[in-house]
Amino acid sequence: MVEISVRVNPANRLAYLPKLIVDQLGPDFVIFPDQRSAVLFRKGDDLEIVARSASRLARELAIVAIESRLGKTR
Repeated sequence: MVEISVRVNPANRLAYLPKLIVDQLGPDFVIFPDQRSAVLFRKGDDLEIVARSASRLARELAIVAIESRLGKTR
């Protein structure tokens, strides 16, 4: 699992998106947020495929959280 940090400039609310993200998602993508996280996906992607992908990421994140609590690092 790759972790990418993004910082938003508080003055103008702009963020730099790494080339990796833009290359994967293209210049026109959707952000589907809730209160604690967000899913980014290409505009027009099949939402069932996006949901399966997000589910895989959630499972991986749960493993990382457990390892973090146990003091393990990747």
